[in-house]
Amino acid sequence: VRTRGHEGAQLDLTGEARGTVTPMGGIVKVSDAGTEVRLHVHAAGAAGQTAEIVRNGEVVATLKVDAADKDLSYALTLTPDQWVHVRLRDAQGITAITNPIYAREL
Repeated sequence: VRTRGHEGAQLDLTGEARGTVTPMGGIVKVSDAGTEVRLHVHAAGAAGQTAEIVRNGEVVATLKVDAADKDLSYALTLTPDQWVHVRLRDAQGITAITNPIYAREL
């Protein structure tokens, strides 16, 4: 979702766990004890903004977007019934939001 129209910043998100890539809106399979999921974020038109990694509604990390077209990566552990998404933010507020990736038990 772009909050400033079709010319605003864009975000794409995938999660990778155990060699399987999951697109946003999809379900990543995790163990009950938790599984490391590597998030791959592509931000376009977002130079100078911050990408916030949000797990279950809480910001768990912030990554600087230092180029107009930038690939970012972040690893975190997900357990069943958690979800994660990414949002872009500049000085005026949120500029883009991804759909979540949901974690479910193996």
